[in-house]
Formats: sequence, C-alpha cells, structure tokens
Amino acid sequence: MSMRLSRCLDFWPTLQEILDVRFEAHFDLAVRTVASVASQHADLQVVEWCFNCLAWLFKYLSRVNELFDSQDSSTERTIGIDQHYRAHSG
Repeated sequence: MSMRLSRCLDFWPTLQEILDVRFEAHFDLAVRTVASVASQHADLQVVEWCFNCLAWLFKYLSRVNELFDSQDSSTERTIGIDQHYRAHSG
C-alpha cells in the first residue's frame, strides 16, 4: 500500500514538470490533496513523502512567481523605454 501511495505522491511533481506554468491551475488541488493524505496517515514515512511532495510544489510556485516577476520587470522596462523614446522624439 505505501509504495503505491508513494507513486501517487510522485504524480504531482511529474504533472508539474509536464504542464510547467499551466500547472498553476491545479496547484490548489495538489496542495489540498497532499496535505489531506499527510493528515490521515500515522505512518511517518507517508508524512515524509507528503512533506517532500509539498516542498517540491512550493519550489515550483516560487519559480513561477520569479518568472512572472521577471516578465513584469521586463515589461515595465520596455514601457519606460518606449515612453522615454516618445517623449524625446518629437
């Protein structure tokens, strides 16, 4: 049973790698599901697997946030350059 559970928990990081940024739509479900599994098992190995899975999911979230932050900064720089060019190219 516990090896099957381990493979099920491995599903979420695998799905995240396949979907990449599109996984964001499934992030909430993944966290709730893994947390629920952890809260219902007394086996410390299962709890550890859940913790590792959650750590991977939150690592994904931080990577996506960094990606969006860098895109926002890039967009802001582009808009600033465009506004400066328009103001000085009369």
